[in-house]
Amino acid sequence: MIYQNNHAHQDNRNRRDNEPALESSVRIHSSIITARSTGLASRHLLAEPPVTPSVSFLKPLDQMPNNAGLAVGCTGESEMKHGLTFVLLSSTRHLSLLNHLEGATKNVSLAACSNGESLMKHYLTFVLLSLVLVPGTAHADILEDILDVIVDGGNDYDWERVELPGTFCGNGSQYKFFVHDTGSPHLLFFLEGGGACWDYDSCSGRAGVLGAANPNGIADDYMTQFTATYVSPIVNGADPGLPLRSRYDLPTKGWNIVYMPYCTGDVHVGNKKTTYVDPRGEQPPLAWNHSGFANSSAAANYAADRFPDVDKLLVTGFSAGGTATSAGYYTVRTAIDPQRGYLLNDSGPLYLAPNADYYSRRLHDTINEAWALDTVFDSLPPNFDPNDFGSINRVVAEEFPDDQLAYTAYTRDYNYSRFSYERFYDANDKEDVLAYWLVDQENLLDELENYHNFSYFIPYERQINDSHCSTIITFIGSHACQKMEKKRRWWEYLEWPWGQSFKCYSEFVPMETFLERFINQDQVIRIYEPENGYNAEDPGMSIVAPLINDAISG
Repeated sequence: MIYQNNHAHQDNRNRRDNEPALESSVRIHSSIITARSTGLASRHLLAEPPVTPSVSFLKPLDQMPNNAGLAVGCTGESEMKHGLTFVLLSSTRHLSLLNHLEGATKNVSLAACSNGESLMKHYLTFVLLSLVLVPGTAHADILEDILDVIVDGGNDYDWERVELPGTFCGNGSQYKFFVHDTGSPHLLFFLEGGGACWDYDSCSGRAGVLGAANPNGIADDYMTQFTATYVSPIVNGADPGLPLRSRYDLPTKGWNIVYMPYCTGDVHVGNKKTTYVDPRGEQPPLAWNHSGFANSSAAANYAADRFPDVDKLLVTGFSAGGTATSAGYYTVRTAIDPQRGYLLNDSGPLYLAPNADYYSRRLHDTINEAWALDTVFDSLPPNFDPNDFGSINRVVAEEFPDDQLAYTAYTRDYNYSRFSYERFYDANDKEDVLAYWLVDQENLLDELENYHNFSYFIPYERQINDSHCSTIITFIGSHACQKMEKKRRWWEYLEWPWGQSFKCYSEFVPMETFLERFINQDQVIRIYEPENGYNAEDPGMSIVAPLINDAISG
């Protein structure tokens, strides 16, 4: 039997901004784990991230002997810490960092120590991260090298490039997707994210973060680049190992993979060739192919032929790829026809918007016209309502009642929310945008609760990527706790980590646990974390988040 925390909630449109009380009741259920809270306040962030500490240095590394402070035994953890910290933190010349590290550590004999590699990685991490925190350093020059040293993750798969006739990127170049064939009975169909576009600025790349990824197409070596290598632990089959956090294998380890890069700006579902005119009159018109639907349909048919007897099929993606996961699940799942289907939409919600009173309606009307979505709707079953994009959630739940479906996102997502509202409302500062998002999120979760096979996993925030996407890069901060509250007793403030004023008083569920239960145990899990500052106060997050954010931003 599984405990189910079933928390009733009010319609957010009737809520006030004052801090609410947490209402809860507990009951037992055999297959559904639910945790839902009332009254998430949307207007006030409880705690700002800690100020990044400054770092002072001692002496350039090349002035130290190669074995300085490192002649220690296998049990000399303290000596190793002191030696490595003194020697490596001495370096201020990050551009030759890796050569210094090789010279400084070549006399360290750790091969016979079962924990030597772990200790070395722990101490090197603080050294390398400290270099990134130095004002004025060229972060982009060292971030990838740092990740190679301290991250036990990424992938070096053998990828097969596939180019099908009639498939294009936005700029008209050949669309390319990639296949990793392991011989597994299971298949991961992964839809990459990266913004969206519906005018000249957003499709040309001029709009920056509020534009679309890969406007210049997909390179032949795309899968060796940063995004494809590191962005998805689900693709890589493991949450990457970091110092003080072990690598953790995921249910998708060893699966076949169809990896769909994103270059059409239409969340993989557009069906229109168009021309966008530069509003400034500075550049020639931009011919653009919103051909995502043709691309994804062709890839799904290819996958059906390539993998004819799929046991478990997981269709998932992040951001725009999350939207494509929900919008395209019917097409992909129908083509491949697995024994068992799984849908995981990470931070690409198709919110309910049956009329103009719903905040996402203006976005939906815009992309409907820009991408000719009416021509795509014809391929969906009759229970889809073309007047309400959010009805796709009902479609997949009803058409595939034995499949497991899930949605995950942060309540404080300030990336997808900006696409959804910032260009459509005059009141569009951060808290306005997040307030709109919260209303739409509440409506969506209300809808999902109508279906026995729909999970949701809603953490509050993390300081990585503006709280956007819970399954990318690392699962640090991707946990959810239904009863994350201010500590109740004075002695709890003495618990590690010091300075943390929040504590989980229910089950603390990491993302990897959610995936295990969702994919391998076929459980429906519903957790909606209340407003809290747990991640904002986490000292590890204050170190890791800037590094990851710099890597994501390039």
